[in-house]
Amino acid sequence: MINGRLAIVRDGPIIKFVRRPYKVGFNAGLGLKMGKEVLYITERAVFRLTGEGLVLEEYAPGVDIERDILAKMEFKP
Repeated sequence: MINGRLAIVRDGPIIKFVRRPYKVGFNAGLGLKMGKEVLYITERAVFRLTGEGLVLEEYAPGVDIERDILAKMEFKP
């Protein structure tokens, strides 16, 4: 954080939001069908899973949505 804004000095090499994960620890789709609230909380943003798909709920101050979030995903929320 610099002056209350997130400063991304260097991105890691791993894309975290992928179309096909190699391992599933929690079946979010099933959780959603069971009436559970499904949130993905990262240092950059908060996403909510809905019946229509993933929704970007909020993002950290200083984050460029296109460069720092969407470009790091294999799909668009």
